[in-house]
Amino acid sequence: MPQQFTDPYPGPVGIRPPAGLCEAYVRRGWWGRASLTSLLAESLVTHAAIPVKIHSAVRPWTGAVGDLDVAARRVSAALLRRGVNPGDVVAIALPNWAEAFAAFYGALLAGAVVLPIPHFYGHRELRFALTQAAAKVLIVADRVGARDVVSEVDDVRATTPALECVVVVGGRAPKWAFDFNDFIDGVPLGQVAVVDPAATAAIAYTSGTGSSPKGVLLSHRALVFELHHHMTDYVRPRRPQLMGLPASHVGGMLFTSLHPVMTGKPLYVTDSWNPTAVLRAMAAEGLSAGSGSPLFLTSLLDDPHFTSAHADLMGEVVQGGSPVPQSLVRRATELGISVIKAYGSTEHPSVTATASVDAACHQVATVGQALLGVDLRAVDASGAVCGSGVPGEIQTRGPDMFSGYLDATATRDAIDADGWFSTGDVGALDDQGYLTITDRKKDVIIRGGENISAVEVEELLSQLPGVAEVAVVAGPDDRMGERACAFVRVRAAADDLTMPRMREHLRSLGLATRKWPEEIRIVDDFPRTASGKIRKVDLRAELGSTYAVTD
Repeated sequence: MPQQFTDPYPGPVGIRPPAGLCEAYVRRGWWGRASLTSLLAESLVTHAAIPVKIHSAVRPWTGAVGDLDVAARRVSAALLRRGVNPGDVVAIALPNWAEAFAAFYGALLAGAVVLPIPHFYGHRELRFALTQAAAKVLIVADRVGARDVVSEVDDVRATTPALECVVVVGGRAPKWAFDFNDFIDGVPLGQVAVVDPAATAAIAYTSGTGSSPKGVLLSHRALVFELHHHMTDYVRPRRPQLMGLPASHVGGMLFTSLHPVMTGKPLYVTDSWNPTAVLRAMAAEGLSAGSGSPLFLTSLLDDPHFTSAHADLMGEVVQGGSPVPQSLVRRATELGISVIKAYGSTEHPSVTATASVDAACHQVATVGQALLGVDLRAVDASGAVCGSGVPGEIQTRGPDMFSGYLDATATRDAIDADGWFSTGDVGALDDQGYLTITDRKKDVIIRGGENISAVEVEELLSQLPGVAEVAVVAGPDDRMGERACAFVRVRAAADDLTMPRMREHLRSLGLATRKWPEEIRIVDDFPRTASGKIRKVDLRAELGSTYAVTD
C-alpha cells in the first residue's frame, strides 16, 4: 500500500499557500500527484544511456546516467540501513564530483530531504547548517584544495547532536566515519520511497540580512513545476553545456543536477571553473558554456584563448544569480551570443526572463517579464501597489515558490497571508510587464551567484582589534557581478588595518574565503540618517551602483 502522509509531512515543514492558490495551481495542471522522487527515478531509467562527464583534476569521471542510477540506488539502500527515514535530512558537501550526483539522487530516492552545503563553507557555516537543519547524515569530501575538511568536521560533529553518520569521499576515512565506497557496498535499492509532493524535497541555504544564513524549504511540487515548465521554457541550449554551477546553489541544483537528467540531455560538469580549460573542452567536445552568474560568461570572454568559434558554440546562454551588467549583454550580442537574463532567488528560483523576441532595449535594460504562473508586483512602504514605472519592493508568488524557512519567524516576516513573498529587491514594472531592478533592500552581496550576508561579515570584522565601526557593501564587478568592500572606521590608536591582517582574522574565525571583502576603505566617519544609522546607499553610490539603468 502507498504510504499515507499526515499533516505535518515528515521532515521540515513550511507553510501552506492560501487555499485559493493551491486549488488554482492544481486546476491548471501546475501541481500534480507526482513527486520529484518518482519522476527522478523514472528519468534515471528512461535516460540511462545519456552520457555523463565530470571534468576534474581531482576526480574525473566518464560514464552514463545509468551508472549514476546504480550508484544512487546503492546510496539509498545504505541510507536506509543506517536508519534514514522519509523526511530525515541528508547533507551533501561535495564539489561537482560523480559521488555528489549519486548522493543527491540517492537521498531523494530514499525519500530524504537533501541539504546541499557549499563545499567551500568554513566550519562556522557548516556547524550552523547541520545544527539548524538537524542533519542525520553528512557526505563530505576529505579535502578541498589545501583544506583538511575531515578535521573541520571532527571539530563540528561534537556540537551537532542530530548527526549520526559521516561519509567521506576521497582519501582515508577516520574511525568515526565511513569511506564512501564501503558505505554504498551492498544491494541497490529496489522500490523508491513514496513521497507526498507537498513535502520538502531540499533545503538550500541563502545569506539573508541577518548574521546567519537561512535554510530555504523547497517542496517536491515546486521543483517539479520549475523543471517541467520554467526551465523548459527558457533553457533551450543548442548543444550540450559544460556547467560549473555547484549543486549547493539553487541554480546548480536545477541547471546542473536535475534538468539534464530529467530532460534527457548529456551531463557535462566541471568541479572548478578554469576558463582556459573550459574553452579547450568546448572546442574538443563541441560544448556550449557560460550559463550561470556573469562570472562564467565574462571569464570566458576575457580569456586570451577565446575565439569566434567559441562564440558560435555558445549560441545562447542564461545569465542570472547576480546583477547582469548591460555592457556584458551588449558585448555578448556583438559576438553573436544570445543572452537570456533571468531573475529569481533561492526562495523563488524563476520569476522573470527575457526572450530572444524581446526588443533590444528590453533585453539589455530589464530582466524580462513574469514567467508562467508567477504573480509579480511592486509595492510602496504602505503596501500599496506601485504604478507603471514607479519603483517599489518586488513581491512574487507562484507554484515554484519556496514553502518557508527553517526559521518560522523568518517565514512569517517574508510571506504574507495572501502568499506574497517580499524579495527585498526594489524594481519597477512598465506597462508591458517588463521588470527593471533598481536597488536592493536586503543587505547582501551577490558575488559570483553566491549570496553573502553583509551583517555576518560585519560582525566578524567588528571583533578585530582597532575596528570601531564597519559597514560592508556591494560594489560592481565585471567578472563576479558584485564584490564586497568593507568601509571601516578605526580607533585612534589603530593604524595597521591591512588586507593580510583582515584575511588572517577571518580565516581564524572559520569564515569561507569567498565571503572575505576584496577591498578595505578607511573612513573618518560614515554618512548617516537622522537617527544615526549608516546610509549604505551612499557607500554603494561611492563604489558605483550595480543597479544603474545605464552603464
